[in-house]
Amino acid sequence: PPLNFDYNDGVPPSSEDDNYGATMEDHDNDSSDDDNNSHDNHHNSTLTGVDHHLPHPDRPQLEQTHEGEHRFDHGSIAALKITRATKLYAFCAALNSCNLGYDIGVNTGAGMLLQESLALTDVQLEVFMGSLNLFAMVGALSSHWISDRLGRRWSFRIAAVVFIFGTVIQSGAGGYASLMFGRAFVGLGVGFGLAVDPVYISEISQAAHRGQLVTWSEIATNIGIVLGFLSGLFFSSVD
Repeated sequence: PPLNFDYNDGVPPSSEDDNYGATMEDHDNDSSDDDNNSHDNHHNSTLTGVDHHLPHPDRPQLEQTHEGEHRFDHGSIAALKITRATKLYAFCAALNSCNLGYDIGVNTGAGMLLQESLALTDVQLEVFMGSLNLFAMVGALSSHWISDRLGRRWSFRIAAVVFIFGTVIQSGAGGYASLMFGRAFVGLGVGFGLAVDPVYISEISQAAHRGQLVTWSEIATNIGIVLGFLSGLFFSSVD
């Protein structure tokens, strides 16, 4: 079928493919002479839907933006290796995701002790346990505002400060209200870190290894859960 757009890959088109792919719309022509019809149709036709951003089919190659943009796209050099610095930065960034898993693991074991200590009802305990995901969702949705304005590293600092502040409030909570107040800050810090971690890791990683390194954030979440359960096992004898 006829195409309704034009192709252009930066190469000056020849006179033959000047309007390649553009749809022609003919206006009515009442002239009876064949030559006049041909001449009038040429001038009464208009080009529609011309798009100059796609490559010409005769020249399908795309212009490479820079080396390393895609996997195995490294020009004449071999695939870039993951440097120690990249691994270190990715590891530190993934620690933010570890906070979520650790909180889940710790509170699973400490929930009953917390209920007895603060005389919480079953509903209050359930709200406390489940509210982390709600507050984390709010933190993740609002993370772009600070991340885009202050940068990724400052975002990590803010996420860590908010998380620590919430943890301190929870540790010294004397009632349900203060406990939930601290829980809100913990959730915001966790969600904020979860949203920024994969973005930062993907930005510092080589294209050939970007997928591998970004998964560290998810792996850290599961490691945090294991550490949280181990912490509960270690302190299981504490009343």
